[in-house]
Amino acid sequence: MRSWYIALAALFPLDVRGEIEEYHYGVDVSFPTHYWNVSDNYPYLPHNVDPSTYDVPSKYHHMPLQILGDKKTFYENFLQGCRDYYGVRGSMCDHTEQDRVEMSLLQPQSMRVSNH
Repeated sequence: MRSWYIALAALFPLDVRGEIEEYHYGVDVSFPTHYWNVSDNYPYLPHNVDPSTYDVPSKYHHMPLQILGDKKTFYENFLQGCRDYYGVRGSMCDHTEQDRVEMSLLQPQSMRVSNH
């Protein structure tokens, strides 16, 4: 039980009042949406634990906080499973994912409001 509490505490650190902080997240945390990578900006990294002491590495400047665990490995395994399934045609998995991510950026800006 203690290891479960420690894992939970790492994901949801206590604020200065001893209360669990509330986290919100957006794109690229659970699955790539705007960029090809999933966030690996974990709460336990030094720049997140004590921002007053550690400078944020440039890699993490605009990367959302990853509060869902190791989703990067999950996503990589997902893609590898697709590649393995399709064998010699496995590269289509990467092309399809690249198209999906590009479309998530392009489609909203191309939407128009109808006057009908």
